[in-house]
Amino acid sequence: MLSKKSERFLKEFRIEMMARGKDDEYRDELEEELRDHLTLAEQNGDSLESVTGGSVKNYIKTLSSEIPETNHLRRNLMLLLVFLIGMFTIPTLISGSFDYTLSMLLYYISIALLGPILFYTVIKFVFIHYTNLQTAKIDKMGIFLCFVYALFYMAILVGGLFLAGNYPVYEFFQSSPQINRTIGFILLGIFVVVTLFMKKWFYAFLIMAISLPDTISQIFIGSDPTDENYLIVSAILLLVISVIIIAVLFFNSKKEDKKSRQNE
Repeated sequence: MLSKKSERFLKEFRIEMMARGKDDEYRDELEEELRDHLTLAEQNGDSLESVTGGSVKNYIKTLSSEIPETNHLRRNLMLLLVFLIGMFTIPTLISGSFDYTLSMLLYYISIALLGPILFYTVIKFVFIHYTNLQTAKIDKMGIFLCFVYALFYMAILVGGLFLAGNYPVYEFFQSSPQINRTIGFILLGIFVVVTLFMKKWFYAFLIMAISLPDTISQIFIGSDPTDENYLIVSAILLLVISVIIIAVLFFNSKKEDKKSRQNE
C-alpha cells in the first residue's frame, strides 16, 4: 500500500499525461512501472524525491520523447469550447435576437479563455483529491464539488450573457431577425454534421435539443421571441428536453456502472 504522498504523485502524473495528450497505453504502462518503483522505494525506506525528483512536470519531461501523443484531452477541451459557444449562440440566432456588440464579443472571448481553464482546474483537483486511482470512482465530496462547479459555471455563463445583452457598450452593426435565423440554422446543421462525423452523438443530440424550443416556437407561434406565447411554449419545451437529457445521462450512468461491475 503506497503512502498518500505517492498516490497523489501518481494521480498528478496521470492527469498531467492526459493533459499533454500522451498515448493512453504507454501512459498506463509507465504509471504501473512508476507505482512499482515507488512501492519498492518505500519498502527500502527511500523517499519519493529519490525516484521522481519531486516534480511531476520535470519527471514527465524526462519521459516525453518516449511517449507517443494522441491529444484526446486537448481535442475534447476544444470540442467542449466550441460546443459551449454554439450552445449560447445558435438558439439566440434561431430566435432572431442575436446582438453583434462589443460586450457580446468580450463574452465569447471570456468563454474561450476561461472555460477550458476552469474545467481543467476543477477536474484536476477532484481527480487528485477525491478519486480512487484503482477504480477511477469519484467519492461523494468529489461529486458534490463537480455539481457546485457546474452551477457556478452556468451562473457565470447565464449572468455574463444577461450583462452582455443589457449593456452592449458598442454595437458593431445590426442584422435582421431573418438573417440571424438563417445563420443559426446553417450553424446548427454544420455543428450536427461535424459532431456526428466525429462520433460525438451526445453533443449532436444536445445542441439539437437545446435549439428545438426556439425552432418549434418560430414555426408554430411566430418570429417575436418576446411574445408571451412564444416564451411559454419555449420554456415548456426546454423543461421537457431538460428532463429527457437528465434521464439519458442517468440511464447511461447506470449502464456504465453495470458494465464496470461485470468487468470486476
